[in-house]
Amino acid sequence: MKRIVYPAVLLAAGLAISQAVFFCLVYRSNRLLYEGLAAMEAAGYLTVPNAHVMVGLTRIAPAFNGALFFSFTTGAGLCITAMGAAWIYKRIFNSTRWFAIFLLTAWAASICAVNAGGFSLAATASLLVVPPFVFVASIFIMPSEVPPQGRLAAALQIAAILLIVLAWLPKTDGDVFMEIRDNLLLTTAAGSAVNDFYYKYTLYPATLFKSPGERLMVPACTGDIENSDLQNQIETELATLDYLPVDREQACDLFAATESGQLILSGRSRVVLKTTLSDFFKSPRSVLENFSQKAEVHGGLRMITFFSLFAAFPLTMMILVHGFFSFVLFMIPPIYLRHAAASALCLFIGIGAAVPLYFSPDPAVMPPAEIQERLSSDDWRDQRSALKAIANDSMDPLDFDISERISLSPHVPVRYWYASALGNSRNKAAAETLRRMIDDPHPNVACAAYSGLGRSGRRQYVGDIQTRIILSDHWYVQWYAYRALRQLGWTQKPSGTTRALLQ
Repeated sequence: MKRIVYPAVLLAAGLAISQAVFFCLVYRSNRLLYEGLAAMEAAGYLTVPNAHVMVGLTRIAPAFNGALFFSFTTGAGLCITAMGAAWIYKRIFNSTRWFAIFLLTAWAASICAVNAGGFSLAATASLLVVPPFVFVASIFIMPSEVPPQGRLAAALQIAAILLIVLAWLPKTDGDVFMEIRDNLLLTTAAGSAVNDFYYKYTLYPATLFKSPGERLMVPACTGDIENSDLQNQIETELATLDYLPVDREQACDLFAATESGQLILSGRSRVVLKTTLSDFFKSPRSVLENFSQKAEVHGGLRMITFFSLFAAFPLTMMILVHGFFSFVLFMIPPIYLRHAAASALCLFIGIGAAVPLYFSPDPAVMPPAEIQERLSSDDWRDQRSALKAIANDSMDPLDFDISERISLSPHVPVRYWYASALGNSRNKAAAETLRRMIDDPHPNVACAAYSGLGRSGRRQYVGDIQTRIILSDHWYVQWYAYRALRQLGWTQKPSGTTRALLQ
């Protein structure tokens, strides 16, 4: 039993350690975000997330659930890399000292590399803790010898992985996540629960490695500028670009100061950028974009997370599921047969999950006649494909014969793509439908409706969107609503409206 389940046991232990590390990191990030939001709210700004969600930033559950994203991406990637290094060290190089020195050097170099643009606590902590733990555990737990049947069982598992990869490879284009969401997640109760969990908690970990320019709003301090008129001018430009001046220095992520005609922009721990005042007032957006790029310290962590999402996450799920089946199939006495059965079940699940993507192909080009035919179909998948084609090809959905009832379809993907398509229209009727759809109970649909309303260019909806942001209890929906406000030309101004509406 030990021979066939030890990879899953090792990986589970490594993921547990990763979860502990990333929980601390996400919780710390949440607390810092809370301080900034509280300062901006006290200054009278409209904040996202709002007060309803903000309180969760101080709690354990959102940090724990948010950390799961990093554990199953970054953490999984580090675990599998360490397990692979341990296997090579023990099985191929027979635990030779020179190869151990090589691995230590590579580990130290990777820590230096992720801090090349500035110190990244998250990347450094994860690299310092997770790989050494998994590597050492692998050396002790890994069986010293592998019998011939074990080699055959391992070959069967590798073959199953390769076949699953081949089944998914043709579908790994730019729309793969949309296809998985529409055809796998939103079509079952369990999948919908996973989808809802993702959209409820994904912004907590995302905030950890976002640069200032990627955040919706950034608390800024200008108290070191002595000339009050100049300070007001700089604050006006900052607020226009969502760097919101506040009075609490401990909450700020940008500090502005002037010296001898220069504007000095600093982060929490260092001076990031120096520029002339004339250059700043000439192009404040360019200056702040430059500040954001130079303040970025999580590029290494972002890269590890990105590659782990596509490679380590699916491999991790395969190893864990295979270990589970190997454990529960105890009624099969021969170990290699149990291993083969577990591999066959994983193969069945992996390929079975890919099958729906092949039965709902979206043509690269869909002529208007086919779009209309699919819109008139009773099959929700045909309706979804037609609406997706309209949305992606920037066509106006009101040029087709579409029933108003489609906005009330029981199928979330249909409502989502209808809202996305309506965003292409400049017709007042389309905007009115989108205004109704922003109250859709499903967050994906509401987000698509806000995105479309932002593209409509109709500023009369600004008040409605502001009110909904203040009263909403969903961070992701608020995020899209705020982006819609900005698309409609609205900018932040300190106001008592937010506090009044909350009261």
